[in-house]
Amino acid sequence: MKTTSHLILIILISASFFSCIRTEIDFSDQLPENKIVLNCFVEADSFITATVSKSCNLSQVYKNNQLRDAQIELYINGQLKEIMQPTPDTLAYPSHTSHTKAQTDDIVKLILKKNGYADIQSETVVPPKAVILSIDTFSFKDPVYNNKKAMRFFIKFKDVEARKKNYYRLGIEHEAYDQTRSVFYDYDSDPALREGFMDAIDEMLDNQTYNRHGTFDDTFFDGGEYTINVSADSYEIESGNIFQFRLVTLSESAYLYLKSLSYLQFKDEDIFYEPGRIFTNIQNGLGIMGASQIDTMSVVIRRTN
Repeated sequence: MKTTSHLILIILISASFFSCIRTEIDFSDQLPENKIVLNCFVEADSFITATVSKSCNLSQVYKNNQLRDAQIELYINGQLKEIMQPTPDTLAYPSHTSHTKAQTDDIVKLILKKNGYADIQSETVVPPKAVILSIDTFSFKDPVYNNKKAMRFFIKFKDVEARKKNYYRLGIEHEAYDQTRSVFYDYDSDPALREGFMDAIDEMLDNQTYNRHGTFDDTFFDGGEYTINVSADSYEIESGNIFQFRLVTLSESAYLYLKSLSYLQFKDEDIFYEPGRIFTNIQNGLGIMGASQIDTMSVVIRRTN
């Protein structure tokens, strides 16, 4: 019995000793390799610019990840136009600039070279420009919000190309008291911004995702005219206020990128969702290359009692 007691005591002491040993596991060799991040949004009839950086893991968040010595070749329709030049080191967000502008249907391609990394490349096609035909408005009392006054907007335009998938984005800005700010509008009455956003193209989206960036495609109006139907609280609307409507035609890559952002931002608000993925079209790297054209129309809205 005494021997058994001594044996139990030895086991307990040994367990206590080993429980105090701190084990450190080195995961450094399992961390993903840094990749080049290339971001470029080509706007028609504007000088093309691009930003370049390195990806980083959690242990590198606060380290400088800018790349100023990368070489970027700019091609338009297969022809080398120039080597893009980096901006001065004094800028907080350095970029590479050019003296080249792209036009409708141009194929814009970037090839980036950096010592120690595989060459990366991407390309995009500048979409046609959609023109806003008219804008109508009227005031109403919204029964959903206790009959609060609101304003409804009807933005009419024509699809840029028939029998071809086209992508758009609607933005509304409010100008008053020498300030300009974005208007958060309700798109529940518009099927293109609602059902079209949910159902189009990728399967990663579900019917709970918000269309945070106002993107949509031409599923409901291929080749025809369409009138976007959205509303906003009328507290923003006072006599003489100016509203600017921005209809943006997007390349497919830009559309998918913004759509994936909407999904990721929605999931960030729900801890039970799996991590999301951001769309990228950069070969051997990360980031996004897209293109757009913009048409605008301003309307002066006078509030009615």
